Amino acid sequence: MITAEELKSRLQGTSDLVQTIDDLNESVWEMSRNDPKQGVVLCQLIEKWSREANYLQGVAKALRNRALCHQRLSSYEPALKDLSEASHLFRDLGDLSGEASALNTSGLIFMELGEYAKAMECFDQALPKYEKLNFTIGIASTTLSIGHISVISGELELALDYFKKGLSLYRSIQDKRGEASVLVSIGNVYATLNAPTEALKCFRESLALYEQTNDLQGKAVALRNVGMIYATLGEESESLSHYEQSLAIMRELGDKRGESSVLLGLANLYLKSGEVERHFSLIKSHLDSALPIAESIKAKALIYDVHRSYAEMYEQMGDYKNALFHHKAFLSVKESLMSEEARKKLRNQQIANAIEKSEKEAELYRLKNQELSEANRALKELNDLKTELMGFAAHDLKAPLQSIMTFAELILSSPDDVESVKEFSQNIFNASERMFNLVKSLLQSTAIELGKIELNSHIANVSSLVQNAVAQNLSKAVLKGQHLHTDIAENLLANIDSERFTEVLDNLISNAIKYTPSGKHIFVKCEKKPSQRLQRSGDSVFISVKDEGQGLSEDDMQKIFGRFQKLSSQPTAGEHSSGLGLYISKKYIEMMSGKIWAESEGKDKGATFFIELPSI
Repeated sequence: MITAEELKSRLQGTSDLVQTIDDLNESVWEMSRNDPKQGVVLCQLIEKWSREANYLQGVAKALRNRALCHQRLSSYEPALKDLSEASHLFRDLGDLSGEASALNTSGLIFMELGEYAKAMECFDQALPKYEKLNFTIGIASTTLSIGHISVISGELELALDYFKKGLSLYRSIQDKRGEASVLVSIGNVYATLNAPTEALKCFRESLALYEQTNDLQGKAVALRNVGMIYATLGEESESLSHYEQSLAIMRELGDKRGESSVLLGLANLYLKSGEVERHFSLIKSHLDSALPIAESIKAKALIYDVHRSYAEMYEQMGDYKNALFHHKAFLSVKESLMSEEARKKLRNQQIANAIEKSEKEAELYRLKNQELSEANRALKELNDLKTELMGFAAHDLKAPLQSIMTFAELILSSPDDVESVKEFSQNIFNASERMFNLVKSLLQSTAIELGKIELNSHIANVSSLVQNAVAQNLSKAVLKGQHLHTDIAENLLANIDSERFTEVLDNLISNAIKYTPSGKHIFVKCEKKPSQRLQRSGDSVFISVKDEGQGLSEDDMQKIFGRFQKLSSQPTAGEHSSGLGLYISKKYIEMMSGKIWAESEGKDKGATFFIELPSI
């Protein structure tokens, strides 16, 4: 487990601060479950370094992660403060997933505080964001939370529906932690419905899953719940064993809410034994420990349950004065927990959710015919694409194949003429290379059209990639007597797929060489300046490739980035062109959230190709 000193060392020694901060935030996210105290310390350091680097995404994630750690420690006020700031930052950054996560966690905290209307408001904002992203874990988590609200409002059957939906979602993505948390919730409903056997089965399954995933927080909750069911079944020793294991973990983690709930469970174990007088001191000791903890974290539901157990204890002891005092106390808390106004809000929200569900189902039904129509259109487009590709293959592959056949026949006719065989073999190699490049471009364009290209994006040094692309093409320019000039600013960064981006650079530079006459100049520039064509604030990385070639006509400008397009310009040394390079380049750059375009003053006045990428 990473320490504060190790974190400082990693941050100070890194050459890629942004990636390191992202990696550390991911580590602390996991740490929040098993060592939340250390997590708070590390998140403070990550936040500090992120702010110094002006990396707002890192700040937002650090705040959200620190809030999770505070939540585990039942420090709800600082947790809500961090989540509020994180939510605003995620929203400003356009990070729907981060914003939804902050809202969902806020809802969970409000639920633990007994602020159910506020909790429902947070879940209602989070769920559509997760659905828009088609983020299964988020949808499942929020669905589970809404199920908990249904339990509190007494809608147990509705709650089970929500929980079973969440369980199906978690199992569909093989999320064992999520599956375990839903099993705990389902077990709690069965316990409320007085079905201890079904409840115990769920709690045991969840305990096994938490142990598999090494989730101490979840394990402690599952142990507590198993202990509760054994108490209901009258198996005192089993109940006591599970409660004590749970209490030890809760205290180790610093989970005040968990500690208070286990102490209450221990008190109730002896309270239900029928020997209250014998165990009075022990019961009172557990309740006396549980109540101040619950009050310190303002956990209304726990305070209510502790007062109710106090009232039952004193009533069985015949101390009706103290029993009445605690009875009034738990009734007062109960009223604040679920006022008539809050009940009304919850019920209205449940009705609204049901209406929305019905509307979605109706909309899905209405769209079936439209989807069928779109499917037919897509099939037609695929058929047209197939016809277009076949035509391209038949036309553009015919010439190199004919060359290969011709030179192969010449070799066969004069196998002993070594010089001729060498020459003919080189011609066969050149034709084969041309065919290979044509097929490669064909396959790439088809994969793009079918949406089967996946980028391996990461933060890369664009300046180095441009410099390398120029070096790779320099020999071609020298062979044609051209002058290749560069003006490349150092260490410009962008989030791109290096391999695909290099293909684009190679295409632009080789095209400039291909269409520029001998003795002319080609200029490659890489710089950072305010954004132009990207709809964003701040700077962008710009790459330009300028030639002194044949230029572009108005008709060329209209179709230059189309598939299989032949332009008015011709290669100046008999080179070949597939008509796919610029089409593929445009698709790749757009997949990297960039823009690519061309400018030319007209025929014989040269052309400049520009790329704009979001700067890091």
